[in-house]
Amino acid sequence: MTSQRGQNGMLLRDNIFGSIEEDAQRRDFTINSLYYSVADFTVRDYVGGMKDLQEGMIRLIGDPETRYREDPVRMLRAVRFAAKLNMNISAETAEPIPRLAALLHDVPPARLFEEVLKLLQAGYGYDTYMLLREYNLFQPLFPTITRYFTERGDSPMEHIITQVLKNTDNRIHNDMRVNPAFLFAVMFWYPLLEMAQKITQESGLAYNDAFALAMNDVLDEACRTLAIPKRITTLVRDIWQLQLRMSRRQGKRAWKLMEHPKFRAAYDLLELRAGAEKNGELQRLTKWWGEFQVAAPPDQKEMLNELDDEPAPRRRHRRPRKRTPRQGGRMTRVYIAIGSNLASPLEQVNAAVTALAAIPDSRMVAVSSFYRTPPLGPQDQPDYLNAAVALETELQAEALLEHTQRIELQQGRQRKAERWGPRTLDLDIMLFGDAVINSERLTVPHYDMKNRGFMLWPLYEIAPTLHFPDGATLRQALENLGAEKPAIW
Repeated sequence: MTSQRGQNGMLLRDNIFGSIEEDAQRRDFTINSLYYSVADFTVRDYVGGMKDLQEGMIRLIGDPETRYREDPVRMLRAVRFAAKLNMNISAETAEPIPRLAALLHDVPPARLFEEVLKLLQAGYGYDTYMLLREYNLFQPLFPTITRYFTERGDSPMEHIITQVLKNTDNRIHNDMRVNPAFLFAVMFWYPLLEMAQKITQESGLAYNDAFALAMNDVLDEACRTLAIPKRITTLVRDIWQLQLRMSRRQGKRAWKLMEHPKFRAAYDLLELRAGAEKNGELQRLTKWWGEFQVAAPPDQKEMLNELDDEPAPRRRHRRPRKRTPRQGGRMTRVYIAIGSNLASPLEQVNAAVTALAAIPDSRMVAVSSFYRTPPLGPQDQPDYLNAAVALETELQAEALLEHTQRIELQQGRQRKAERWGPRTLDLDIMLFGDAVINSERLTVPHYDMKNRGFMLWPLYEIAPTLHFPDGATLRQALENLGAEKPAIW
């Protein structure tokens, strides 16, 4: 019987019968092609496997490129064996991997799911992850995650993946159970946040509704590459939904939350987020839940009473007034995108610029020209007027967001308008200093600004030397996008 290959060299059928020597040549790695004989209690080695074992070397049998094309999963196996056995991949075995990594797209998602569990949940997940990145194998497995990576490897996404894999390795080495649902909930958390923010901004839905839709979108996208079973995605959803409930602790909610089967996993994700984002509010919430879990019932009741006793912010009933920023106060440079294609766009944008300049504890630094751009969504709507402004502000990011949303509402913005449909006014915080923010209400830098010429060109006019928090320059973003400069309004 002969083997059968597809057009790209992948083996479709390989059920060949032959001698033991022929069988040895069909194995993938030399160290995986050793035979024990019960007749004379010896190990039979036909391909140099013993020598490679002694030298700590992972080596493919045959021509590496041909063998990888026969079965692309062999690239993953090479990395997994190297990490698990603390061995090196031979030069000729390693060389083709980065340029052939895209062959993994041809592997059935169900098989890739099983391989990912072997890679990341066998006690050597962190070392395997580092090798996957080194050989460009992580991107075909997790395409929605790698775009969050930075050259310095210090993004919240990279921090949270590193920590969850190290924690998973420790649990396995201590004979503790691990659940793949928690791993996937952690790894896809930031894509979920970005998608929820995107749906909220573009559809006007309430955040909780947008969050529910985003869970569907993110998991559907993940399952196109990895066929994650429903029994696991159901648990992933539970862990995610609990993140929204963790801050609502008053009354009996805290006790009810602790009764949820996935509460502990949700708390662990909260703790990872607090460590990755260095967010003071998240850190305080994590500390509170950590203490509440181990407290005696009377102490738990006292902790809840303290929440109820927290004084509400005092309201000042006098008319607000514009204040000049305090001399010597900490100012943050902020860039805001403006867009309008309804209700006299020129008047809308001029009014928005005036209102932005009047935000308390802030001052206007620069205003771009007004540009005419085609709509991003449905084409049966008017062209947009787009612009950008630079502010310096003492406000925190979410406080500034309150002001921009209030300006939008005052100028007739309808939050439940058609997704990507016409707008009286859009105000988007593109950048807030060097901050990277992924909260329920705000994503900074703006989730899609590098793909939107109508944002980048006005910004380039007022900040041509700007660097993004990830180190990339605005000029590079424009060159990568290749979008022509829009016409002046």
